[in-house]
Amino acid sequence: MTKTRLYKLTFAPYLLLVFLAGVHEVCWSSGKPQHVPSRAQEGPYAHTSFDELVAIKNNAIEKNNITVATQALERLVRICTDVHKSGDLILELADIYFKGSHFAKSAVVYNQFVTFYPGSEKVEYALYRAVLAESEIMRPADRCQQDTKRVIELADKFLKNEQFLLYRGHVEGLRARAYARLFEHEESVCMFYLNRRQMVALSKRLDFIRTTLLTKENSLEPRILDLELRIFTIVGDQEMITAKREQLVNQHLPYLQAQEAQQPKTFFSWCTSKVKQIWA
Repeated sequence: MTKTRLYKLTFAPYLLLVFLAGVHEVCWSSGKPQHVPSRAQEGPYAHTSFDELVAIKNNAIEKNNITVATQALERLVRICTDVHKSGDLILELADIYFKGSHFAKSAVVYNQFVTFYPGSEKVEYALYRAVLAESEIMRPADRCQQDTKRVIELADKFLKNEQFLLYRGHVEGLRARAYARLFEHEESVCMFYLNRRQMVALSKRLDFIRTTLLTKENSLEPRILDLELRIFTIVGDQEMITAKREQLVNQHLPYLQAQEAQQPKTFFSWCTSKVKQIWA
């Protein structure tokens, strides 16, 4: 008997058992019932009817119980089969998320409404609220600014539609605030480069601010000039100091006056102001 035939006879029973076990597993798994989620996994209102959920939701809103109202609305959105009712429920869920300070969730649901119901008369409201919700989760200037850019993206989408007039002024303000936050972020980066005397990187960053931010938001120009003036003062470039100062005085005097008003008053500055008034 050859060695190969001996191996086959030795391991054949084991191979047969493995094969039969695999066939049994496939047959059994195809016929066994699917996993059924528990009541806890489906939520507290898994077996509550639609009308009962509506009553629970309305009662919770009346009592300002945000948690119960949110749970009921989440279940209502999941089980609703009427297209028009579903849109109203989605918008109501976004509002209750916002009221409960769940701004990230709120922004997502508002955007879902805009996507699913682009022809609705409530799109203007939903998109405005999406901008407002995103603006609530903007990070500080020294952190990642992805949320801030999202505010600008949604605001631009809103302002692009000339028929959206009701909330236009507020959206423009939120957009300007987002650009101001982006500028503060870039300002901190510039000062980082300046403190380490990385002048090439600093110059590129200033160019980036002017070509990217200033072209989109003109109100940033005095702040950019102020930043450049501070940088050139530290560097000691007298020619640029004079040029930036003249530009600020000639074009943005109200900004300089507002900055001076915010400075802490000392006894010396008070005396100086009085002398100026006397000699004026």
